[in-house]
Amino acid sequence: MTELFPSIVPADSTYSATELNEWDYPVIRAVIAAHDTDDVNGKSTKLEMAAWLSGRYDTDTLDRMQAKAQELAPKDDADYSEILDEAEGLGPWQ
Repeated sequence: MTELFPSIVPADSTYSATELNEWDYPVIRAVIAAHDTDDVNGKSTKLEMAAWLSGRYDTDTLDRMQAKAQELAPKDDADYSEILDEAEGLGPWQ
């Protein structure tokens, strides 16, 4: 069987925006804060943040990032860049 457009089919599973939208708001906001992007920020809706994250990382990486964000999110002086340490390298669109 011939593969059509293999570059648009993710090799690893990832979460959809709907699934990521189920995360607690402070957690998804912390994950977004770790990224240097102008596309989304703390004023973006939760669904906008979820849509931006969807497909950027595989599920295992997102799970690790979520766990780290849960540790850091309640703290006002948290260094959210630590969340990206869980990513073992940035996603393909970074």
